[in-house]
Amino acid sequence: MILAVLCFASYATYFRHPIPVHSDEAAFMEGVGFPDHYPVHHPGYPLWVLMGTAGRFLGLDAYEAFSIWSLAAAVVSVALCHRIFRKFMSENVAFLFAAAFGVNPLAWHSSVTALTYSMASAFGLGVVLLSVRSVLEKRPHLVLFGAVLLAAGVFVRADLPVYTGPVLFAAVIRHRSVMLFIRSSAIMVTGCALFLLTVHTIYGRGVPGEVAERAAHTVEVVLGTSVFRAGFVDGLFRNGVKIAAFLGWQLGVALMMFAWMVPTLVHRARSGDYGARLILLWLLPGLVFLLCLHVAPGYFLVLLPAFYLAVGRMIETARGLASARRVGAVVLVATVVQFMAYPWSSSSTGWKRTMDAKISYLSRIGLKHADERVRINEDGDVWRIPAHELNQSNNDR
Repeated sequence: MILAVLCFASYATYFRHPIPVHSDEAAFMEGVGFPDHYPVHHPGYPLWVLMGTAGRFLGLDAYEAFSIWSLAAAVVSVALCHRIFRKFMSENVAFLFAAAFGVNPLAWHSSVTALTYSMASAFGLGVVLLSVRSVLEKRPHLVLFGAVLLAAGVFVRADLPVYTGPVLFAAVIRHRSVMLFIRSSAIMVTGCALFLLTVHTIYGRGVPGEVAERAAHTVEVVLGTSVFRAGFVDGLFRNGVKIAAFLGWQLGVALMMFAWMVPTLVHRARSGDYGARLILLWLLPGLVFLLCLHVAPGYFLVLLPAFYLAVGRMIETARGLASARRVGAVVLVATVVQFMAYPWSSSSTGWKRTMDAKISYLSRIGLKHADERVRINEDGDVWRIPAHELNQSNNDR
């Protein structure tokens, strides 16, 4: 409770900022009430738009109708993260690393925007917690609740099963019950079928032929940066560089610690350690998905807790409680300083201009001046590929 209150107070300080931060937010605001010409790009994010519609019904303005949900989801995410960590670390260490996740630059930014990332993180962490409890407490039925939650999360972000589905079904398999597997799968299949039906309904009222064209464009945007369309260098290698850069900024010193611990983590996973296997199942499918397809900062939010869990757990088991506390405190302070003190500016030059263009609202000053990012940032300005030309031509139409 203390952690949730502290995070709420921290996030609320930045609740007011220039809007919209991202073009998707403008589409969400226009999509309130599900008009016949639905402006949100595929796959529609129907539950998120429904939440925004409810916010408008309660009298909130168009942006706050969404951002208030992000704020609430961010606080819930930190609380869920803390509960997961407590299953594998002592109370104090779990508190410090959950707090570090809570003040992560991406978590701070996502908590006050109209984007889907905080809400998706809350759903995803709920699935992970239920899966972990099912295994450690030997309560198989909890994975069914996890499957329901994951199926509902698809209506917020359709890619959520990529990031947390492996954790859920690994828990199902550990219970060695065919019926449990069938029931969990049936819940997911039913949820995905209802999602597809919903998407067809909200887009099917538009101009004939436009639905297929817009869906094709969304697929093209995703595949355009993938290894399948852009090749090894402009696809796989470029995505790998972006992943390293994003994680480097979002995790900072924690990423260096994680890299140092990877061999130990893999060894423990091969030895049957559930905590180590959980971390790898949580991280690897999502990272491979991003590496092969499409990378954006917000996609990492549901994965970041796994990095903090790895660092905290590995240090506590290898070096003891006192060392884990010290490291947790260092990671927490470094994360706060990184977000709060970075001297972002839309007037910077040279290499710092490039860095500021990409960091932007993932810093305190950048978030407060989010409307100035357009002065120094352009898609493809660092590493331009054919997909950027396609996006530009579609925007010019």
